[in-house]
Amino acid sequence: MYSLNDEQFHAVSRLPPDLRYEHLVKRAADHAEIWALQMDDGGWVLGADHDGREFLPLWPHPRYAEAMATGGWQGAVPVSIDVHEWIDSWTAKLESDSRLVGIFPVGDHGSVITPSAFADDLAAELSLME
Repeated sequence: MYSLNDEQFHAVSRLPPDLRYEHLVKRAADHAEIWALQMDDGGWVLGADHDGREFLPLWPHPRYAEAMATGGWQGAVPVSIDVHEWIDSWTAKLESDSRLVGIFPVGDHGSVITPSAFADDLAAELSLME
């Protein structure tokens, strides 16, 4: 996990969704992990987009995830997911469950993408590091 000061946290949180997506992909590749929120019962926090499609929200750092653990997500804790495990197993599971990936939501703002598109972008970024 990388260090994140208040200035960086607020600056990145204010980025538009497309730039937060780029940030997520780059940080995930750089640090080989992404972050999701998990409830006390072990279940993962899910959201729904405006069309009612479920998504698993992801962040590049646990502090961003913690900031979203409010309302219905109150009490959820950030848990890291290895990016290779994400590509190898999480992607197929989410696709089979017809779920999307919530890209770095901040407040009510965020975007969704298919798990396979996210995995492809992540794999492409990882290949640049080899």
